[in-house]
Amino acid sequence: MLVTQWTVPVELIGDGRFLDVTVDGVTRRVELAAPLVAVRPAAPVAHRREHQIDGSDSTNMFTFSPRYFAEFSSSPYYQVQAWLREEWRYSRWAALEVRDASGRTLLRQDEPPDEVNIPVPPTFRLMIHLERPEIPRILELIDADERLLLLELNRNDKYVRLGRNQVPDRSDLLFWYFPRDPLPPLATLLDLVSRAVALGLGLTVVASIAAAGLPAPVRWQPGRRAVLAAMAAGVAFFLAASWYVGTALFARSPHILDALAYLFQARTFASGALWAAPPPVPEAFPMPFSVIYEDRWFVQYPPGTALVLLLGVLAGVPWLAQPVLAAAALVLVTLAVRRQYGEGTALLVLVLLASSPFVLLTAGSFLSHVPALFFTSVALYAVTRYAERPRVSWAALTGLGLGLAFLTREIAPLLFGASIVSAGAARAASLRPWRGLLVDAATLGLIFLLCVVAYFGYNAAVTGEPLLLPRLLVDGRDRWGFGQGVGFYNEHSVAAGLVNTEEQLVSLGFYLNGWPYGFSLAMVLLPIVLRRVRGWDVAHIGLVGLYVVAYAAYYYHGIAFGPRYYFEAVPSLIILTVRGFDALAERAASWLDAFGYREPWWRGRQAAGLWFAALLACNTLYFLPRQAELYAGYTVLPPGNATLDDSMRLTLAGPTVNLERALVVTDEWWYYTAFFARMSCPRLDCPAIFAFAPDEAARQRLRAAFPGRDVYELREARGVLTIRPATATP
Repeated sequence: MLVTQWTVPVELIGDGRFLDVTVDGVTRRVELAAPLVAVRPAAPVAHRREHQIDGSDSTNMFTFSPRYFAEFSSSPYYQVQAWLREEWRYSRWAALEVRDASGRTLLRQDEPPDEVNIPVPPTFRLMIHLERPEIPRILELIDADERLLLLELNRNDKYVRLGRNQVPDRSDLLFWYFPRDPLPPLATLLDLVSRAVALGLGLTVVASIAAAGLPAPVRWQPGRRAVLAAMAAGVAFFLAASWYVGTALFARSPHILDALAYLFQARTFASGALWAAPPPVPEAFPMPFSVIYEDRWFVQYPPGTALVLLLGVLAGVPWLAQPVLAAAALVLVTLAVRRQYGEGTALLVLVLLASSPFVLLTAGSFLSHVPALFFTSVALYAVTRYAERPRVSWAALTGLGLGLAFLTREIAPLLFGASIVSAGAARAASLRPWRGLLVDAATLGLIFLLCVVAYFGYNAAVTGEPLLLPRLLVDGRDRWGFGQGVGFYNEHSVAAGLVNTEEQLVSLGFYLNGWPYGFSLAMVLLPIVLRRVRGWDVAHIGLVGLYVVAYAAYYYHGIAFGPRYYFEAVPSLIILTVRGFDALAERAASWLDAFGYREPWWRGRQAAGLWFAALLACNTLYFLPRQAELYAGYTVLPPGNATLDDSMRLTLAGPTVNLERALVVTDEWWYYTAFFARMSCPRLDCPAIFAFAPDEAARQRLRAAFPGRDVYELREARGVLTIRPATATP
């Protein structure tokens, strides 16, 4: 029996002249050129998912390979995960019913097959449900003249449309925002959480049985030297792995549109200015998320990330700044966890952080999340020390970490302050006289306020007004909240916020640790489920919860290399994961003790350690190597990767072209974005200038603006890009 709140109901009512389409509680009418005679569910690409078990993403990062999954889907590793996720229930049509004008049922099918015509009479009512929507699904409506109308439901891009072409365009007959009904995505989200809870309980039972069957528990705890040596090895591994990501996978270059803007901003700062002069042909230099305002060319972001990248730009290795900063963040988090929970927990936290695909890939991304993680990690360590022994110096360092985080990602210190800092202050309240607490709070607040003043001062410098955010000049809809006129979808609903949350949590489940489906979320939730929450756990649970709730109110899911909007909460997520293993061991030990087993504590710890090792092996042996395959030569091009010939080479500083007095143009926007924008110099005075010229008129304007430069163009042939002298004459 179909659970209707897990589905999106679709209703079509046709009378030969008009068609009423109802989806998600919204009804629209369209006039028909000819009566409809059949409806046909179009078949999706086999195994296509927003997020597959190896991290493949067919909707946002374009890393999905149908051929690979056609081979891999028969493997036991895939089959087990597909069973855990019930993949056969995603994005499938169900509960079809066709009625005639009198209301008589002509056809009823629980699972209508794809690519099979469903005949309808001249006047009809067709009802069908899309169960657990994820990827876009299409119903093909066939009229008497054998023309097609395509009814598409697209959860990721937030629309329902009726048109004649495979992609949205101006010829669409109907188009509206989707989803608006919050019950289906809420049910899907609750289903995700309940499955993780059930899996966590199952792991606890299996671990307890394993503990009971262990021949002899191992009674061993590493000494302090061994722990410190292991920690040093973990940091060294992370630096080596992030070096590999930045060099071998990402070619020492940004590939996300936001990242291109951050690097451009850093290069602008390196030129000694807060903004660049407008280019002479503005449309030829479409830097993402930038704006020309009052003769100033700047990007929409606050200055914190660019100031970090500036250090790399000045050193000639801009791509190295964030891996080093991420490694420093790992050290700070480990030191804080050591004081919050002890050396054993700190070591396991470092192991998971250093091997996390989410952390490793983001460290090479040029995005703002790594600097924000570092600054909040400074605050985490400082507030941990303050909670142990309150001193004004630790309060000041906490305020500095929060303030610099505000200059980087404004929401991060607000969420961090409401959870981690508040918990630390509460723990310190009984250790310091109230006057000292007031001095500490005032010091923290003053330092944070100075950073806030710097934030608004930067706004005033580039926009002319402290309260006019640069991002609002790029797109005035880029804001938090629900309603009309929000974001590039021009609307954000509670239902869409729940969809984003589900997308982010699914992505997190794969990318956080590289474990099989559901295991990461299960371990994060296990301290709560087993009622083993204690000490700092409440603060970390609070931070994770605040991130999940806060970003439900943002219109975009932001998924890139994992759910990047949750990135600053990764330390808390990893801490809760390790605490999940602690909770599992404690519960197993309590059950064994109740049944009279000897040394139950050691047995429980050993069983939990075996689970930890097995899951870590899944990441090490499969998920991480698969990421190296997915992102090798990654560009950002929707059609897939293209390769450059030897006209562009990779240097220590990043990609470069060995040309002098050159103007290099392309008429492909995506090629400009993927290969040229990352090499742009804000002053447009470098040996090679890269421009977007969609037609000959644009090229003529560029030649006039940059006289004396030789003109080259980017050409593509069979997936290979070359830079060659332009064929057109000046």
